Amino acid sequence: QQSNIQQQQNATNINLKNDQHKMLFLGKWLLSNCSNLILSDAMSQDTLSSCRLFLNRKGELCSCQQMFDPSSFHVNNKEKYLSLFELKYLPAIELCSVHESLTLLKHLKLRQFYDVKCDELIDICEGTMKESSSSTAGKRSLMLLLAEFIIDILHQNSKLIEEYSQSKRLSLKQYLNITAWMPVMIERPHGYPSSLTWQGSIDTRRSFVNPREICDKTNAYLVGGVALVSSLDLPESFYHTTRSSNRTALDLREVKLDLLIKQLKCLVLCYQKSSVHEQKNETFDYLNLCKRLYDTLTHFTNMSDIHNEMRKCNLTEWIWNGTNGFSSTNQIYLVDKTHPLASYIQILPYELYNYRKFFESMGVKSQPESSKIEDLLRNHPQQPIDENLFRWIKETYTTDRRLLQLINDFELKSHAKGNTNHHHHHHHQPQANNNNNSKSKNLHDEQTRITFSSTLDLSDDKVYLYLPDIFNKQTNIKETVVQALSTISKEKKTQLLTEEDFFIRKMSGSEYQKNLYDHYRAYNDLLLPNLNVLPKNVKDTLVLFALDNADNTMLNILKQHCCIPCTPNGRTLNKPSKLIHPYCRLASLYSDIDSLFPYGGQDSYLREDRLNVLKLLGKRMTVAYVIFPNGKNVDETNHLTHI
Repeated sequence: QQSNIQQQQNATNINLKNDQHKMLFLGKWLLSNCSNLILSDAMSQDTLSSCRLFLNRKGELCSCQQMFDPSSFHVNNKEKYLSLFELKYLPAIELCSVHESLTLLKHLKLRQFYDVKCDELIDICEGTMKESSSSTAGKRSLMLLLAEFIIDILHQNSKLIEEYSQSKRLSLKQYLNITAWMPVMIERPHGYPSSLTWQGSIDTRRSFVNPREICDKTNAYLVGGVALVSSLDLPESFYHTTRSSNRTALDLREVKLDLLIKQLKCLVLCYQKSSVHEQKNETFDYLNLCKRLYDTLTHFTNMSDIHNEMRKCNLTEWIWNGTNGFSSTNQIYLVDKTHPLASYIQILPYELYNYRKFFESMGVKSQPESSKIEDLLRNHPQQPIDENLFRWIKETYTTDRRLLQLINDFELKSHAKGNTNHHHHHHHQPQANNNNNSKSKNLHDEQTRITFSSTLDLSDDKVYLYLPDIFNKQTNIKETVVQALSTISKEKKTQLLTEEDFFIRKMSGSEYQKNLYDHYRAYNDLLLPNLNVLPKNVKDTLVLFALDNADNTMLNILKQHCCIPCTPNGRTLNKPSKLIHPYCRLASLYSDIDSLFPYGGQDSYLREDRLNVLKLLGKRMTVAYVIFPNGKNVDETNHLTHI
């Protein structure tokens, strides 16, 4: 039985060989004897085109529809791809060497270069990769040729994906995306810093990967440090075609936000780790890469996504500052080079001005916080005063009382030092020195003036009054002051200010200071000169409060005014320096009608602590003599005990 089976198989093989010989003979005979029929009869062309009558270069019988016209490669300048088709898909050399035979085969529908089908493309890929794996020499060049061919076919043959069956279309797409045929760019592109990581050079064994593992070449500068990049130059149509095109057959790795931020982090770290020499030589390249990344990030509309990715990567210093690498958003400012602050802080380099809006949306500010300015000034105490900087600070931070006071202190110290030096060198010109001091003071006043917003309340019918916290110690004292001012300035309403409001007005123009009063000015200009128009209880409350809480400034004000009620009835007011202590040894020389004793009881002006204040005020007087009732002049400092 086995013998019979073997005989049948041998007979079949003999029959096949005989059939092949017959078909091969028929093909040669047709080419030699039926040229007119092949050239002119359409029915004969259709019938013969699908018949396996001709050998390919592998020695297999094929139809013309299964093979490609080698001359079509020359017409399209694609001769380099002939090696990919050579064995299976090209007619035998003896057929191609005879021009007449090749012409007849073309009429029998020998296919053109771009008429590759899905399964044929897969077959060519498999055959080429098998050949490259078996040979070491020229392996990369053969695979590069295959990759170029695949891209070329996808670009030129729109029918390859669109008009074939869905199953074949999906099979080809899946095959192309899971097969390692795409070449990796191993060498850094021109202009990419040598000190910056290049992912393609890390593992050269992975010189070909599938499309899903690799990014397009156009993104080399954006992600080359953290992702593999293709070395293929894709045709323009791959970027400007519809969704139904062959471009969609390749699922190249997308450049998403996470990759961009990782590349930015990689760029920052590599720059920081590189030597000073490398930083100097590659500054321009690093700057260009930064600009590319910033430009790409500007196309993202949700800034919180960028912040989140930066937080994941622990990336805080990422803005190129042009001097020492990178800065964070709170270290660099959107300030021009001509700005008074420019030499004191990090400013955005001119090369990045195109991205100002992006940096602003990421939190970069156009000016520092006042606390930053304060730290800057305190950390440079020996630096000469920059008048332009101080002027800008006073015009910008109008509401920051602490900062403005610091500026004021710096200027006062500077002017005091300048005046001391001036006096030391020019003591023989006192008049000129006084004039210079006056000019310096005027200049200082001009510099410390701050123009506040036009929305600040300003009325000639108001008294703007600020009373410090000390006026909270005594019940109703604020109300008493306001009541007294209302009585004195009948046509004006008194408006109490907070400390901040008062300071703003004080540092503003002169028009705001006209009706602006603190408790010193209120006492000196309004209350004490007009005590006689006030009721006795209001008058006593104001003066006693001033005596109880007087500092040096208030003491100097009190001694200038007739504000202390005197005997015999308290209606007469006298200066403290004109009074006699009611319990001193010389008090008996005077009577109550002389109006030289304070008027009141132990709960008012005659209380011991208040008498001591009056005595202190009396000792500060400049009058050296007192005239006794008998007309004798006595040296006061030796013989009298004044208030």
